[in-house]
Amino acid sequence: MRICDLTNLYIDNGEGGVNTYLYEKARYLAQNKPDFEHYVIVPGEKDDCRKLFNSQLITIKSPRYFRNPQHRILFNRKAIQKHLRDVSPDLIEVDSASKLAHIAQAAFNSYPPPIVGFYHVHLPTFFAREFGKTFGHWAGQIIEKLAWRMVKGWVEPCESLIVTSKDILERLQEKNFKRLEYIPLGVNTELFRPLEEKEMTERKGPRTILYVGRLSREKHLHVLFEAYELLKKQPKDLGDLKLKIVGDGPMLPLIEKKAAEDSTIEYAGLCPYGETLAEHYRNADLLALPSPSETFGLSLLEALASGLPVVAIRRGGPSGLITGDLGSLALPDDPKDFAQQIENVLQASPASENRRRYIEEKFSWKNTFETLLNVYTQALARK
Repeated sequence: MRICDLTNLYIDNGEGGVNTYLYEKARYLAQNKPDFEHYVIVPGEKDDCRKLFNSQLITIKSPRYFRNPQHRILFNRKAIQKHLRDVSPDLIEVDSASKLAHIAQAAFNSYPPPIVGFYHVHLPTFFAREFGKTFGHWAGQIIEKLAWRMVKGWVEPCESLIVTSKDILERLQEKNFKRLEYIPLGVNTELFRPLEEKEMTERKGPRTILYVGRLSREKHLHVLFEAYELLKKQPKDLGDLKLKIVGDGPMLPLIEKKAAEDSTIEYAGLCPYGETLAEHYRNADLLALPSPSETFGLSLLEALASGLPVVAIRRGGPSGLITGDLGSLALPDDPKDFAQQIENVLQASPASENRRRYIEEKFSWKNTFETLLNVYTQALARK
């Protein structure tokens, strides 16, 4: 089978959830499906082609997105379609956050290959929140309705639409989206693992609250910083605290400023996917995810696999993942409640083995990609 991934959401020379997904997909195919051909077409700084395990990663020179300079947008329609025709895939997977499915379909004069959409980003809520803050609640509602209509049009050519969380699945079902496939993402449990018992005993220093992700407005980092200020004013029951930020994005200058002004805040920089990132998880006490618009939250799984509890928002992907002693869920846009949930989890300190076991039993990249390939096979059979 010859597969082609086409996405705007890959960050060339950067890090992000889609980068991790494509990396692990290429790794899985190289190890388990060596007879498959896999191509990935993404925006980049320049036209290029390089290896990602056995896969071919093709970058098309693309402009930066003005509101988020780390991201680039596949703008050269002719180049996209030429690469697709040259690859001549049996199946194309596209992200659903743009018109890529239509562009891919139009690349072939007749009998285009089946197209499978992947719902990486939930745009209706994101747009509604951003416009609502600027222009008022009524404007947010109008924009949300338009965004739903837009996304539905974008995925119309797709044989199937992959959804990674039950919360998002239910929202799409309510809007009468068809051919939905629920496939949770996975985590590399060899890379992300807890500290050994001896290392835990020897570990000293403040209790570390960790954030791993994009440094951008939609991640609602202001909620995390306000909650951290509230926690520092609490009695010393929690001991000394430290906030560590890992990532990159347009809010970097603000993050660096806060770290310079407060010795208990550390900016650890952009950390490539690998052992150093895993060490940040292992040496923390809790992962904090203040974003209310996560469709899944890969960093959440990475934290749990590392034995960390997670405090996230009661909306989107995390709402269906965080249960019992895995962590806690806070109200959206509520720094006080976010701080309270962090305090509760740090005081409870449940055993890390439970979180690790939960991940090992329910989330693996092997399960993710085996299920995905079954969806591909069904799409090819329908075509």
